[in-house]
Amino acid sequence: MKITNDNYYSDTTHLTNSMLGYIKESPLHLEFYLKGKLTKSTDSLSFGNYYDEYLLEPDVFADKYAIMPAGMRRGTKAYKEWLQDNKDKESIRYNDFLTIKNMADSLQNYHDIYEMLRIGEKQKILQWEYKGVKCKGKLDNYIPGEAIVDLKTAKEGSISYWKHAVRYLYDYDRQAAWYQFGEGHQLDFFWVVQEKKEPYIPMLVKATSETLMEGYEKYKRLFDLYKSTFIDNKFNFKDYVNYYEV
Repeated sequence: MKITNDNYYSDTTHLTNSMLGYIKESPLHLEFYLKGKLTKSTDSLSFGNYYDEYLLEPDVFADKYAIMPAGMRRGTKAYKEWLQDNKDKESIRYNDFLTIKNMADSLQNYHDIYEMLRIGEKQKILQWEYKGVKCKGKLDNYIPGEAIVDLKTAKEGSISYWKHAVRYLYDYDRQAAWYQFGEGHQLDFFWVVQEKKEPYIPMLVKATSETLMEGYEKYKRLFDLYKSTFIDNKFNFKDYVNYYEV
């Protein structure tokens, strides 16, 4: 099966880093996700997706979203009429859009960092097979022969915060290692990190070999759990027990 932009998020036959995130909580969490009963949706996650598309895929952003007019309040007659006129699009609050635009304008002033996102292939899909398991990943930006670049928004534009986010808060080291593994371990991995408040400072951060190795160890453990639980043995939530020793 060829994975495309149209079926990437609906397909559950290929293992993704996000699925590893669910099984990290428990196999039951992943089972619920695979059955469409569980999704992760937060304001921060949605904002990050908006910004990715605005910056990397402006045509997709324009077709997919409608920006609420400034000052419009939800629940009003004007809002309901506007919503009806844009029923085929997802709405974005005006203040969120203004932040997105200001962030993009600021990022373009940092030419060396912005160049890491301007050149290359946007939203490149990788497919590979490992130990009989079909896998996939979607790269924000792929620079052939040079680098994988991932765009992230953050509440702080400091390297100390980012180190903590990579290793502990969001397991971005695992995601980086997963993408690099799918690409073939040939390219360096970079994050373009930008804070979501003024002055919208961006950072260009390279993942070290130590960070990638830590990420590899993380996804390897979860991959083995996924394979043993969902591939080698068909998962049955009725027989599942959260059993641990501490």
